[in-house]
Amino acid sequence: MDKIQQHHNLLVFEDVIAHPEVRLPSRSPIWSTVFHTDWSVDKAWKENWFKKEVSNQWQFLITDPAICQPGFDLECKVWTLLNRFCTSHGLCAATLHDWGIHDDSFCACGSKQTMLHIVNECLLSKFPGGLHALHTAENDSVTWLRKLSIR
Repeated sequence: MDKIQQHHNLLVFEDVIAHPEVRLPSRSPIWSTVFHTDWSVDKAWKENWFKKEVSNQWQFLITDPAICQPGFDLECKVWTLLNRFCTSHGLCAATLHDWGIHDDSFCACGSKQTMLHIVNECLLSKFPGGLHALHTAENDSVTWLRKLSIR
């Protein structure tokens, strides 16, 4: 009990107030991070979201990450597939090849099969209007996604 002290009417452990020096220069204790009073998690998230420099098209689909996106009320399987296309992170031949599951990364049309290829370029499966039209989650989009999820 001798390691607990009174600080501003709170009982706290001594090392929180007078914490030991940081041993590794790359690490700092969580209590040494000071947040400004005008800091908000929503503001920080939005600033971080829009600062990212991503080469994929999906960064332009989401204008406000704090609101529900189109298709949010779809059944789980279709919603998941829609998100995989919008983020370019799904189970396509290129990804499965990178993971060592498939022998090659090619689509049936002969091109490298990525999520963006399936929706934007593939002569066998592309969605009219591409990824931007698919993201709207309107009836045509949902029908196309359901056909893909059956395969």
